[in-house]
Amino acid sequence: MDTEIRCNIDLTKVFIAVMNGKGGVGKSTLAQVLIEYLIYLLCYPLVVQVDAQARLAELNNFPITSVTSSPETVRANPSEQLTRFAVITDRAEEGGLADRPVLVDIGANEDVNFAFWATQCELDADLEEFGLQPVIFVVFTTEQEAIEKAAEAVDAAKHAFPSARLVLVENQRFGSIVQLHQASSARKVFDQRLYPATANADYIIMPKITGDSYARFEPHRISFSRAVQMSPAEITAVTGLQRADAKICRGDVALFLAAMFEQLDTIFGRDNHA
Repeated sequence: MDTEIRCNIDLTKVFIAVMNGKGGVGKSTLAQVLIEYLIYLLCYPLVVQVDAQARLAELNNFPITSVTSSPETVRANPSEQLTRFAVITDRAEEGGLADRPVLVDIGANEDVNFAFWATQCELDADLEEFGLQPVIFVVFTTEQEAIEKAAEAVDAAKHAFPSARLVLVENQRFGSIVQLHQASSARKVFDQRLYPATANADYIIMPKITGDSYARFEPHRISFSRAVQMSPAEITAVTGLQRADAKICRGDVALFLAAMFEQLDTIFGRDNHA
């Protein structure tokens, strides 16, 4: 995509959605990275999480708007399918008025519902009115279902948000796409259904954290940025790691976060920011 367009992006005027209908592909991980990236740049986001889990609320010390994610409730009351998303429009209008970015983390099995609602209520037009540019991140792993669901999310996002920037995020937690055998079902699905979308989208890599080091911090509800800033003594007190291991784990998380921030700089046209 044109670099000049990237450089015109104002992070106080952006609406970000993170999508993929499959669970466990790294949507909330990416959402958290985006939150920390925006805060690092002093752009304090309004965050909505459409998920039964409250991971983002647990990792951050500011209010997170929660949207109920319950298939049982929706089946019992179909009208709930649309009305429960209405708060997203409220946050978008609030963000537009307050010059604050808006970030929505769409939970498993909710991307199509969200896109249908967005189409019905013409959210794309509302975002234009509020002065917010939509940027849709679609996350996927090397699992066949994750790739299939990513392709579905791309189609849904394009229909619901014709004006959106699209960013494909390859989560390498289980390996990389290029390592898949050409004849494997997962690679075929990628080549046939998802790869064509790369022609009109940005593409970034979410690397696997070396040694799964963040697993030492996550149970204690410690964000990536906080983990990087902790002293070895603090890490030892919280995790029980020896000093040397504490420093290694902190370094692994720091490398991951730096890699993500660098790629987000490119996506948002901030290659030269300090």
